[in-house]
Amino acid sequence: MVDIFAAAGVENPDISILSDEFLADVRQLPQRHLALELINQRRNLTNILSLYNNST
Repeated sequence: MVDIFAAAGVENPDISILSDEFLADVRQLPQRHLALELINQRRNLTNILSLYNNST
């Protein structure tokens, strides 16, 4: 098994905010697709910044 984050030189994402309680709250939101998209965008931005910081 290959750790793709380690292979890319990126730290593993912190998924600690994705507790069962948090996910249950998101499921109840009428705009849950927007909440999930914001989480994805934040994760993507964090990865981009990490890659940039590792390259300088």
